[in-house]
Amino acid sequence: MRTTIAGVVAALLVTAAAAPVLVERALAEGPDGASTRTVLRVSAPVIGAADSGSVTLSARLHEQDGRPLGGERVIFFELSTVFGERLMELGEAMTDATGTAALVLDPAWPGEHSVIVRYGGGAGQEPAQATLLFETEAAPHIHE
Repeated sequence: MRTTIAGVVAALLVTAAAAPVLVERALAEGPDGASTRTVLRVSAPVIGAADSGSVTLSARLHEQDGRPLGGERVIFFELSTVFGERLMELGEAMTDATGTAALVLDPAWPGEHSVIVRYGGGAGQEPAQATLLFETEAAPHIHE
């Protein structure tokens, strides 16, 4: 499957953990010679203790040749259908020396979640985007 979003071409790669989990790989392609191609990969979520219901989301950002991009900001969004389909920002994280960024999510509802991770580009790097679909059995979040 290939998707073009504002000049960014995302090539999707399906991998599997213990149970099938869709993990997508995004590869940004810029104008010839203008920028370095970047790759943003999301990993299968790490489910917290049964009583916490939290999920750790992580993404790894690197150049096409595999060199990690540390100190870069990535933003995590969730696709929401409340008041129409839109992206809801979950938070942002900086990549470490290995190019990995992580965010802990406390899902507000059980069921399927679609998380989009975006890197805006910079310092000669092209922007990139990746999507992760997963299901959780988290109890509905009650706001007090």
